[in-house]
Amino acid sequence: MFNSAATLRESIRSIIMQSYTNWELLILDDGSTDESMDIAGAFTDSRIKIVADGENRGLAARMNQAVSMSRGELFARMDADDIAYPQRLLIQQVYLQEHPGVDLLGCSCLVFSQNGTSFGVRMYPEMHEGICANPWSGLLLMHPTWMGRIAWFRKSMYNAKLKKAQDQELLLRTFNRSNFANVPQILMAYREDQTGLKKTLLTRWYLMRALLYSGSAKIAILGITSQMFKMLIDVGFSAIGQRAHLIQQRSKLAPESAISEWKKVIYTIRQNDV
Repeated sequence: MFNSAATLRESIRSIIMQSYTNWELLILDDGSTDESMDIAGAFTDSRIKIVADGENRGLAARMNQAVSMSRGELFARMDADDIAYPQRLLIQQVYLQEHPGVDLLGCSCLVFSQNGTSFGVRMYPEMHEGICANPWSGLLLMHPTWMGRIAWFRKSMYNAKLKKAQDQELLLRTFNRSNFANVPQILMAYREDQTGLKKTLLTRWYLMRALLYSGSAKIAILGITSQMFKMLIDVGFSAIGQRAHLIQQRSKLAPESAISEWKKVIYTIRQNDV
């Protein structure tokens, strides 16, 4: 977490409310200067461990740190502004138990705005072949939804030199020797800031750098070309004040059942807040 005071409480609460209870939550502070540490410290659940050294080292370094500290056979992650549905850990844990050949598992998710309004849903291929069909356009495994075997994470550490797109770089570096999958159910809610053009462009820039680590000239050339085209689209939609519309276009229309489930999840979390 880094200066996550506005969203952290609900994210932690979504883990405490998991139907699967045999977990340890590692909260790694990355040098926050707001009330994040106070909010995290207000939770008294003995399964929560807060780590803080006052430094700002970046996501990749903190992920490697968390992997090294983990005591479980499985390792799951999420960001400090996202929401895990109550069945997330259980469903992913069971899937990995029933599919011993899968190294890393994601899921479909609902995309929502800062005020809680749904932008739509993002559904991803279940099998490795579909996830990796066009690696130059991105591997379809959304970072906040990952759960995988700790042995895989320890063999495949993050590249701490990258400030953004560390997840795609890791996937590009490992997809030829790994087995990825997605649970088709919506198990996560992903917060997307419609005003974050600078953040989006920076992420695309680092993704272009990450493509160079793929080891394939074809993937690098096609990927960099694709990202440059998408950057132009991002700038164009922002210039005419339609960035929210662009985010909606990149997500599928959420069915009424998905919106109803999301409202139920967020209502329950807020009703049970500390």
